[in-house]
Order: sequence, then structure tokens, then C-alpha cells
Amino acid sequence: MSKTSDRIRAIRFDIAVMRHMPRFRAAICKEKNRFIDAQMEYYKRIGKLSDTLEQEHAQRLEAIYRENYKRIMKTAVSAAPGTISGIKASDIREVKYSIHESALFEWFTTQGGARVKRTARVTANDVRKLVSEAFQAGEPETDVIRAGLRAKGLSAWRANTIARTETHNAAAFASRYTAETIAADAGLTLEKKWQPTLDERTRPAHMAMATSDYIGIDAPFIVDGEELDYPGDPSGSPENVINCRCVELRQVKRDYL
Repeated sequence: MSKTSDRIRAIRFDIAVMRHMPRFRAAICKEKNRFIDAQMEYYKRIGKLSDTLEQEHAQRLEAIYRENYKRIMKTAVSAAPGTISGIKASDIREVKYSIHESALFEWFTTQGGARVKRTARVTANDVRKLVSEAFQAGEPETDVIRAGLRAKGLSAWRANTIARTETHNAAAFASRYTAETIAADAGLTLEKKWQPTLDERTRPAHMAMATSDYIGIDAPFIVDGEELDYPGDPSGSPENVINCRCVELRQVKRDYL
């Protein structure tokens, strides 16, 4: 498989899954701002911030994450066969809906739930930090509330980073899950390759992976000195994971081709 063909396959997969990102981003931003407005209204009436509103925010975010993960993973499962070279139509058979459901359950159980809590905690901390700083500075109540509302200025930026990273990581997980299921069903052994997005936004360590070859499916990628199972691997450092746009490609092990 040529490097040009690898790049085209990666681009097609990225386009397919990342079209869901804007909707995810808008929903996160809207909920963050709704929570901030509710907290400031509560502060006007009671003079403190509400733990109950924080819990409600986490619940609303969980619904948003679940809805978007489901949409992203359904697309990723359908697009995953296009990331594998050297397979026949008979090897793929039908990518069943049950794969999508299983991938979604495993992702949310092992990763997604914790990510929801982290996002909710960040929003709450943004509000508390700004309100606390204004209150400790002895500013009048109107300025304290205004300081809290400044947290809304962070919402769009945070929502963009979160939605891009979560869309990519959930899709990468679902794609790997699907590829492994297809290989197991067909009795095939796969190899994998890290395919970066080749533009000026790609971090140097990821760009360097463009010259790498296929390796065993269970072998780690070494990216900037760190072992990663696939692009967006949740065990990776923020420097290697956040805003990553790379794609894992696979091929049937060359002994089988």
C-alpha cells in the first residue's frame, strides 16, 4: 500500500467522523453557559454557589456525551473497514450494529463517564475561581457576579478543545474495536500504522510518524518517547492526545497478503 493511499484512507476516515464535532461542541458550550447563568442567578438570591446545580450540570453533560458518542461511534464503526487494507469483502461480511453498541458501552464504562465528570468539574472550578477571586478582593456583589459570568468567555474555547478531542478519541477507539472484531471473525492478523494529518497544525512528534512503517497490532507506537496504543490513546499524556487528528491504519499481516 503506497503512502499516498494510506493518507487518502486516513483523510476519508477523519472527514467521516469529524463532521459530528461542531454539533458536539455547540451542545457542550450551550450547557456550560446555561450552568454559569444558573449559578449566577443562584448567587444573586442566596449569596453562594449551588452544589445541586453542579450535580445537575454533570447529569446534563452526561446526556450530551452519550448522545454524541453514539453518533460518532456509529459512523466510526461503518468507516472502520476503510482503514484496513488487504481484506476481502467476504472477510468483512456485515459490520453489525451490535459492534457499535458494544464499543459504546465499553468506551463509556472505561473512559467516557470519567470524562463527563472532568468536564463538569472544570466548569464548576472556572466559576468558583473567578467568583472567589472577586469576593476576596472585596469587590461589590455586582462585580462578583460579573466576574462569575466571565467564565462564559472560557466556554467556547474549552468546548472546542473538548469536542475535537472527544470526537477523535471515541472514533479512534470504535475504529480499533471494529477492526479487531473483523479480524477475529475472519481469522486474520492485522498490523497497524500511525498516519498523521500532514499540515502546519500537526505537532512535530506526530508529523515524524509519517515515515514509520506498519508494526504488530499489539505493539506500542513510540511517539515523542511515549508508548501509545493508537492515536488518541486515553492513557497518553495531554501533549500527545489533546487535539490529535492522526488516524490508525491497518493492513492484513503481510504473511497473509
